[in-house]
Amino acid sequence: EKELVFDCKLFGLSPYEAEQMDPQMKLLLSSTWEAFEHSGWDMHALRNSNTGVFIGTQVSPAANWRSPKGTNEFTVPGSSVSMFANRISYHFNLMGPSTTTMTACSSGISALHAAMNAVKCGDCEQAVVGSSNYLGSYNSSTGFGALGVISPDGKCHSFDQKANGYMRSEGVFVFVIKSLEAAERDGDNI
Repeated sequence: EKELVFDCKLFGLSPYEAEQMDPQMKLLLSSTWEAFEHSGWDMHALRNSNTGVFIGTQVSPAANWRSPKGTNEFTVPGSSVSMFANRISYHFNLMGPSTTTMTACSSGISALHAAMNAVKCGDCEQAVVGSSNYLGSYNSSTGFGALGVISPDGKCHSFDQKANGYMRSEGVFVFVIKSLEAAERDGDNI
């Protein structure tokens, strides 16, 4: 694992705006940049392209943080998870569909499903797909524990008969997709 360092200048953000930004958004922007690099996609050629962005997430504890500097023009775009996909679209100037999906544990796979359908149906030529989860506070985990959905043995057995709950964790992933035919045509890393 390597630690991502967020460079606000790389994304044209002031340090003040970056300070107001949810940690997940910083991770998603940095991971999107890396996904473009790994895929071989030319970031300059992506500008104004019909590239969709599909991000899965959950409610962020950062949305409830109170900035010591008060509310300002960066408060909503910096903390609203509904804007995660839109911020990526904006920063990379992508013109395809841009949606954030919040379906609890299935947010990432739901975003992938939506992206694959959008590419297949021609809503976009290619797509950025990602997901993030940041725990940030114990409140949600305590609530899920009280609800009885946390695994008592601390293990996940997804799609298995031994499943007895789930465990909360945090992380981020971003990858890019397009049809195999288009990727081969464009000489992309597959």
